Amino acid sequence: MGGERGFDGGKRLTGRKRFLCVDTEGFPVAVHVVAASVGEREGAKQMLEEVKDRLPRLKKLWVDGGFDGAPFAQWAEQVGGWVVEVVQKIGEGFTVLPRRWVVERTFAWLYKARRLSRDFERLCETVESFIYVTMIRLIVNRLAPA
Repeated sequence: MGGERGFDGGKRLTGRKRFLCVDTEGFPVAVHVVAASVGEREGAKQMLEEVKDRLPRLKKLWVDGGFDGAPFAQWAEQVGGWVVEVVQKIGEGFTVLPRRWVVERTFAWLYKARRLSRDFERLCETVESFIYVTMIRLIVNRLAPA
């Protein structure tokens, strides 16, 4: 489909990137979808700029190795007073990393939805809306199971 798309040479990905800010339970607080050509740090900055006024109690950001480095940590401290903690991989192969699994589990929940498993939409805003609708359905099903 058309719309905002790009190519990320590092991940060898054509399409879009999805950024999520989740709470400690894994429920999305903010969603930001951009073309894949937008860098990891730049996409996260755009998302955090949108939520900084809505989340005054947010103090710590757990991020993966793609956000490692002093410039992002300094930016987060200046803009929102946030402390950035990078969760690094430990050794070879799969290991459960503290706090990182929360957002990965949320992505797994989202990819169970057929509409989100592939990139069918023209607009990034439509993808963001479907992510919110999918999470609303998941939360309602947990509150009142069929």
